[in-house]
Amino acid sequence: MFEYYSEKLLHSSKTDKEGKVNLLINSLKSNRIFSLKTSHKNYASKIYFYFNPKQYSSSGPLIIILLKGTTIKGVARDSNGVLLEGIEINLQTRNVYYGYNFTISTTKSKANGIFEFANVAPARISFSALGQNYILTDSKIYT
Repeated sequence: MFEYYSEKLLHSSKTDKEGKVNLLINSLKSNRIFSLKTSHKNYASKIYFYFNPKQYSSSGPLIIILLKGTTIKGVARDSNGVLLEGIEINLQTRNVYYGYNFTISTTKSKANGIFEFANVAPARISFSALGQNYILTDSKIYT
């Protein structure tokens, strides 16, 4: 799946059997910069935050190679160690071009507090969490 964004989702396309896709970006004549996200259920998603279509319009096809990802599992607990169900957990990476954290994926903790993210690409990541009467108070950045 290929998606590209300006301030919002502008287009979404699927690849053919050979893994190829044609993205027709109508604003090639403009100086717009996009975010381009690629994803596949068996591979880690890849995000290009500062994608300029003009760079690729005359230099041939853009080749993107998706990598196998890893699984990240965790447990949501309150300050007393009680397991929490239904907490929204966001997996984030830093967008170096715009200077803010970009959410890669979101999930909710199950009844036993466990949450899981599959096919995560190697990157510097962090987490944010939110639930009824709860906010994340302890988080680390992982590389």
